[in-house]
This record gives sequence, C-alpha cells and structure tokens, in this order.
Amino acid sequence: MKHVVTWMRTLLCAALVAVLVAASMPALAVGQSTTLATSGSRYIVTASGLNVRSGAGMGFSVITVAPRGATVTYISNNRGWWYVRLSSGTTGYVDKQYLTPVSAADTGAYTVTASVLLMRAKPNTDGKRVGKLMKGTNVYVSKLNGDWGYVSYNGVSGWVALRYLRATSGEVKPASKISAGSVYTVIAEALNVRRSGSTHATRLDTITGGTSVRVSQVSGNWAYVTYTKNGKVRQGWVSTSYLG
Repeated sequence: MKHVVTWMRTLLCAALVAVLVAASMPALAVGQSTTLATSGSRYIVTASGLNVRSGAGMGFSVITVAPRGATVTYISNNRGWWYVRLSSGTTGYVDKQYLTPVSAADTGAYTVTASVLLMRAKPNTDGKRVGKLMKGTNVYVSKLNGDWGYVSYNGVSGWVALRYLRATSGEVKPASKISAGSVYTVIAEALNVRRSGSTHATRLDTITGGTSVRVSQVSGNWAYVTYTKNGKVRQGWVSTSYLG
C-alpha cells in the first residue's frame, strides 16, 4: 500500500509540474512559424472563415465566424487554442494555424511581399484602385487605418493592405549619392519644400514620407525636385538628407 501511495504522489507531482509549465508559457508559435505570440499582438485570419469558439476545443459552440482578412488580437493560449479579441470586441478561442502576424504595426519603411499589391483610394477592399506595387518595391507608410497603410509611389498615393508589407531591415538611410534626373523617395515622416536651398528660405509645402520626387538639380546638400500632390505637379528645394 505504501508503494501505491508513493506512486500516486509521483504522478500527481508530475501532473502539477506539467500544468505549471504550460501556464507559464506566454504563447505558442504561429503555425509553422517560430514567431511567438505576445499579449496584444495582432494577427490576420487566413482561412475563408475561422470559427471563434466559446472554449478551447472543437467541442465548444461557435460564437461567430471571422472572415478571411479579419484582424484579431492575441490575449492568451490554452492547450494550443488561442484566446483572441476581434475588432468588434467579441472574444473567443480559435485554431492558431489559420492566423498570420500583421507585418506592419507602425509608420515607417516597408517592402512589398505580394506579387502585385493594389493601392486603393480608401482603406478597404471596396475602395477604387488607384495604382499597384510590384513585389520588392520599397514604400513608406505615413499613416495607418486599421489593417491598412497609406503610401505614395511614383506620384500616386493610396491605401494598401498591411499584411503584404514587411518592415525594411535596418535603419532607413539616405541615398549615398543624389543625381539629377533620378527618382528618389522621401524617407522622413514629413519633409519641407523650400523656395531655395536653405533652411532660412520660405517654406512652400510639406510632403509626407514615401512620396516619390524627381531631382532636376543638385546644389550642395539640397536638391530641386518635382513631385505630384493632390493631382498637381509641384516643385521646390528639399534637403538631400531625407531622400532614399
């Protein structure tokens, strides 16, 4: 009898250790990814419809169905099921294999990962198509609206889906050489356009990060550029320190 009690105590201790270890784990990897989820991080639904359940398991009732492209916020993990919050405020458990991390979470420089990424007039799929970006194109997200980012490229501005952008590795640096006749991208959040090449010159305009400008003249650390804003062609001098 003494051996049975000792054996049962050993099993109970092992079970308790397993529970404590599982409870202390902050997250699980996303699908086959090695990226760990942290509370508050956002993910995109990749399934055509993802069941959100009342508990951590297939046997629990479905509260709602999150459509493809919807964003959810990770809260915690329970036996491989993720407890998440939808944009509507609804919470529930989902199968993590149908989620992928939101790539862009802040303004800054990004690279397009989709073969072709559509630019739209509004931050939704119903917005009119105003342009397109090819894979590998570098853009600057100047503002966010939910799962969409506002970018400018080659004189065209519009909204793109953040899940098709990857943060540019390393610090965004200015071009090593600015040449007349070449096109560059504004890498500052906002760049003043002046009447002449001097910080004391009258400010004519301000252009946002990601705007494409064509340099026609270079004088020291200043460049005379041409760009399009609100459908109008504009010109002026900008500091070359903020062109990439």
